[in-house]
Amino acid sequence: MPTFVTLVLTLIQGVGIMALVTMGYSYVERLGVSAAKRALLHGLGFGIGSVCCLVLAAKLENGVFIDARNLFIAFSAAFGGPVALAVTLVLAAVTRIMMGGVAVYAGLAGLAIAGAGGLLWRFTISQRMQSRISALAVLGALTATSLLGYLLLPSETFMPLLLMVAPPFIAVDLMGALVLGSFIEREKRLLKNELALAADAFTDPLTGLLNRRRFEGLTSNILRNPAAASPGSALLIADIDHFKAVNDGYGHDTGDDVLKSTACTIAAAVRPHDLVGRIGGEEFAILIRDVDSAGAMLMAERIRAAVAGSIVPSMRRDTGVTVSIGVRHAATSAGFRECYRLADAALYHAKSAGRNRVETAPRPKHPKSARKAA
Repeated sequence: MPTFVTLVLTLIQGVGIMALVTMGYSYVERLGVSAAKRALLHGLGFGIGSVCCLVLAAKLENGVFIDARNLFIAFSAAFGGPVALAVTLVLAAVTRIMMGGVAVYAGLAGLAIAGAGGLLWRFTISQRMQSRISALAVLGALTATSLLGYLLLPSETFMPLLLMVAPPFIAVDLMGALVLGSFIEREKRLLKNELALAADAFTDPLTGLLNRRRFEGLTSNILRNPAAASPGSALLIADIDHFKAVNDGYGHDTGDDVLKSTACTIAAAVRPHDLVGRIGGEEFAILIRDVDSAGAMLMAERIRAAVAGSIVPSMRRDTGVTVSIGVRHAATSAGFRECYRLADAALYHAKSAGRNRVETAPRPKHPKSARKAA
């Protein structure tokens, strides 16, 4: 039978493995994959960690294995969710069954208890407790309740075993939850801040749309290979009509309201995979993907009508907002600058023809820009 020191070292070894898994957790969070794939990867990571703990477990003479596997189960549930927990449970349970011994059912019960405790912490306790240290301590305590699985052992085995392993088991669970849980939560905060900074770098702060830099970067890649979304793509340039008069007559606060309202209306009018950006003061750009020239004109007309029918609360109801739109369809590879130039030229004609209308490119030479007609 292993000594008390051996048991402690085995449990601490499990915490070391957990430290490696939490580093993997941080890496997976930054992969940029879907939530479902993240959950599967987290489940595999925690599951492999639990398997390593079982393989390196301290074995008692009666076939009972002592290790930190349940810490991985609880963390998988707490930080990965139900899908991750299911993957981790399968790996740990299969390994434990293969190892055999008189405590197989007790070990499986401990896995289930740890998983249930992790889910309870994720969906209730973690959200209600303000102190993260206290919340993580509770997670450690819930993990330690997996010792109750040993109740399935004969009474003459359970009590001596409990007296021997409970103190180091509880101590390691609490230490692991506090130290490694703090690491994971810190990584989640850092990732959240990184995403916020990225959003600020690529998003127009007033409207929430893509800014010019981000829109141009994404659109350029798509326009270079329109065949990937046959029958092509279309670049639309929309400019609010008489926007200067709105600012002069109502003030810049109302002008901002008009910009935000128009942005929301345009975004609602397009499809989820289309792109919308604010690329100038009152100028918006829309990339319509997988569309022919006729469909592009229909989409532009849909946007124009939606804006014309919108209401800005801070303006008089008899004063509407309209946009003029220039359209450039690209069925073959094209550069953003050239498409923009032609769409802007079409926008100039829409302005010249009376505004609140849609025009398409190409057109003859246009020495003036659309913004001069605004």
